[in-house]
Amino acid sequence: MSVASGVLDRLTYEGASALSREAVAQWKDKGGKVVGWVCIYAPEEVLHAAGILPIRIMGSTEPHSIADAYLQSNMCPFVRSCFSQGILKEYQYLDGILSSHTCDAMVKLFDAWRVYVGAQFAFLIDQPHVINRFSYEYHMGELDRLVKQVEAFAGVAVTPESLRQSNRVYNENRLLLKELYELRKSENPPLTGSQVHDVVRAGMIIPKEQHNLLLKELLAELSDSHPPKAKGPRLMISGSCIDTPIFPKIVEESGGQVVVDDLCFGSRYFWDLVAEEGDPLQALSRRYMDKTHCACIPLPRDSRYDFMRQLIVDYRVEGVIFYGQKFCDPFAYDFPDHKPRLEKDGIPVMQLEVEHASVGAGQLKTRVQAFIEMIA
Repeated sequence: MSVASGVLDRLTYEGASALSREAVAQWKDKGGKVVGWVCIYAPEEVLHAAGILPIRIMGSTEPHSIADAYLQSNMCPFVRSCFSQGILKEYQYLDGILSSHTCDAMVKLFDAWRVYVGAQFAFLIDQPHVINRFSYEYHMGELDRLVKQVEAFAGVAVTPESLRQSNRVYNENRLLLKELYELRKSENPPLTGSQVHDVVRAGMIIPKEQHNLLLKELLAELSDSHPPKAKGPRLMISGSCIDTPIFPKIVEESGGQVVVDDLCFGSRYFWDLVAEEGDPLQALSRRYMDKTHCACIPLPRDSRYDFMRQLIVDYRVEGVIFYGQKFCDPFAYDFPDHKPRLEKDGIPVMQLEVEHASVGAGQLKTRVQAFIEMIA
């Protein structure tokens, strides 16, 4: 697509990776610290407020078997792919790791990373899986503990003002991404789903301030664009981690439009803001406790379905593809709950269980094509 191609080139999978390497090198040259984070329940804002560059740890576009020597093979392929990148020294520039206990696989990745990859700083947030007044208090205690350890590691105080400023920067990023998603509601979206996936992913691996500037430039160019007539049914992808654009591209090549998503590399990453009034740490805690939930947070039970159903209405979705990583228990329990409810509402649904999108891509494409033909 020619629309805003100059900006998009910098935000593609390859372009953003190059920007990330450049930003990391500059950060390290100035004596700054870089910490990798894994799960969207890890509050990057605390790292940012201490002058640390947060970079999301991701897997590879190709599967690797090296992790099988350390982790059991019947474990989340996303976790194994991330760990493989660590063993292969793709993240040797990291000074630490920040994660959250959202599922057992994430805890295993955190422990294996500390032991076999190494980290000067390592912190695992014990994320509550039920939302109530006791869990709010507990989570605040976890963030207090995180702040103290980040301050000791960085040698910098995380003050209320520095945290408030970081919250503002991240909120600006979220609002800009929501503007981008608003454009996908149109009859002829100016960007494809795979392009939007790249844009969101870019913000996880480059400085937020830089991503904000690029988003503003992109939105300005898109406001004057005249996209071609869109073809194919309007689809949503919902599910677990999709850290490469391989699967959205498979859907597009099969004749569908990915107009919205319910993914942690998509809408669930940025959808909810941090309140900018009051105590900034408490506001941050409430944001991560009340945010649009992943399947790993089972209660309140209807919150995920309500979010998904509203997106379906707002984006005029004609079909939903549930994308599940093989051995991902949270989403294996999540899909059977949502599938009959959507079908009862007349929304066609297809469920996929995938080891890695690059493995058996031809078979995946055949199944997606059959689903799209059924809808069209």
